[in-house]
Amino acid sequence: FAIIVIITALAFSPGKLFSLLKVPKLKLRVIGRLLFVLTLYVILVHYLNRIIFEDFFEISEGTGYIKGYSNFGNPVLACFLFVAVFPAFFEEVFFRGTMFNLTHRVAGLKATIIITSILFSVMHLTLISVIWLLPFGLLAGYMRARYRNLWYAMIGHLWYNSLIILLEIIKL
Repeated sequence: FAIIVIITALAFSPGKLFSLLKVPKLKLRVIGRLLFVLTLYVILVHYLNRIIFEDFFEISEGTGYIKGYSNFGNPVLACFLFVAVFPAFFEEVFFRGTMFNLTHRVAGLKATIIITSILFSVMHLTLISVIWLLPFGLLAGYMRARYRNLWYAMIGHLWYNSLIILLEIIKL
């Protein structure tokens, strides 16, 4: 996926994408609010997910992200890199960078945010993920449009995925 992101980004909008990746002076107040909102949202999603899968469908918590990396020397670190760090960068570059730029050429700003958010959530390939990830995609799209960079979306994405891993580790 990372190779596809890089090739697509360089082919369709390299100049604009590079400007989105310049590190601006980030506003700590904005980051704090973003992380607070996402923390509440992840906790809500975590417990709703538990209710849906364990109580409604009676699927036990036998699977998880970290278990998928048990063959690595440090499964938690591998999980953090492959589930939180790399997706936060590459998915945001692709969806809020390249796809956002391409879509915005033919659609208005609101439509662009909605379309890229739907694509982002559908890309995760499960119906339940669409329900959880569409609101996150809308927030990330708003942050990208509002602040004209990818950094707030990447920080939020990293935080969101990291909290999911943390909740799995502490088994709340």
